[in-house]
Amino acid sequence: YKPHPSTGKGRGGWVRPTSPISEEELALLTVPKIAELLRTDWTPVKLHELNKAADFLAPINPEGLSDTIKTDFLKRPKEYLNAATLFFDRDTLSPHYTYAFLRMIPESFKDNILDPSETEWTPLIKLFSAIKKADGTTPLEPLEGSSEFHAWVAGWKSVYSTEAELLTSLLHKHCDLSVFRADIVNIIEHLLRNPDPTPAEEIIPSGAKKESSTINDPYSIAINSVRGKAFETFVAFTQEDWNQSEKRGKAEIAADIKLIYESLLKAETTRAIRFLFGKDLAFFYSRDKVWISNLMPQIFTPKANDNHLYLASWEGYLSTTLYSTLFFPDEFQRLYIRGLHISTENDPRRNYFTDPCEGLGTHIGLAFGHFDEFTMTNPLFIEFWTKGNSRQQAAFITAIGSSIFSNHNSKENEVLKEKPETLKKIELFWDWL
Repeated sequence: YKPHPSTGKGRGGWVRPTSPISEEELALLTVPKIAELLRTDWTPVKLHELNKAADFLAPINPEGLSDTIKTDFLKRPKEYLNAATLFFDRDTLSPHYTYAFLRMIPESFKDNILDPSETEWTPLIKLFSAIKKADGTTPLEPLEGSSEFHAWVAGWKSVYSTEAELLTSLLHKHCDLSVFRADIVNIIEHLLRNPDPTPAEEIIPSGAKKESSTINDPYSIAINSVRGKAFETFVAFTQEDWNQSEKRGKAEIAADIKLIYESLLKAETTRAIRFLFGKDLAFFYSRDKVWISNLMPQIFTPKANDNHLYLASWEGYLSTTLYSTLFFPDEFQRLYIRGLHISTENDPRRNYFTDPCEGLGTHIGLAFGHFDEFTMTNPLFIEFWTKGNSRQQAAFITAIGSSIFSNHNSKENEVLKEKPETLKKIELFWDWL
């Protein structure tokens, strides 16, 4: 008898996904051949069958294969892009490979491997259009990703999110996509109709009781959702379309863009996307004041049962830079007065990206410190200091201190030198307070 430990030998380490083919072998294949193998020999199921128990730290899976393909993609990106439509097939190609392909493209922008402004994007736009067309007949499934094969495999939700991010990136890089305008409008409309996010997804479960659950902050949900990312694409597209109309001699927001905006606003029921309407209000208002002014009652709904949506739009608006053009008009002055009477204590479960009380106080404090026209005789100023709460007023003081007098503000001396009357104005306020 020889003594031995009661437990057997163990093995530990980092799990590193691997590929069924080496980089050197992959480089010998044409891109169409690679796309064919993704449908046949390299499906998630077939890759899973290649694994052995002894290889649990180096599983062969779609993630490992995608990494190998990415390395090859970066060596010949134009070959892959020219074959973009081969990386989508709802019946034979896993959405993980469509997702992985789209994620490879922004990587090629780094180190100038690929110049976006000098690239032919027709095949990619055709890929996006094919996805839209396929989803328009019968919804693409599965929507969510899974770990069915002991490795994460992307679903169509990840494809849609990456599609929106990539299109936004191309628009921000000022690629001339004007020839694809009609296609892009349709693609954006499709993404904005995506069910993600839903109102239910805004709630963070906490125990069995509903009242113990919390509501996540709207911006965090928005930037991680398909419709939220698509809204950012929509804004980027509106900017580029505006630039094109300006070149033609008449800068304007096109009628079809307005229709998309109004349709989404009417249908939207989540705090997350309503937050974005407030956040990007200045962008749209500065380009068409009359149009947005007429939509203000819908953006900041007066209906009592929609108060949570109004609050989300208001929070989004308060989270952005203060502009005098969006502060002094009567419709905005009324908004600030309405905001004075909001109590976040009525909904203690709700988390905020920007606390409405503090955000409002910050805006009014910045306006008082930087806008000469906003004086102590302004009705909003008077109501703020007679009916506002202590948190709002504390944020007012903090905003003045941090934006004008803080040691961390390198421009503080410039403000006071250029506008010595600002210091006098603040001294009068302090004496009055």
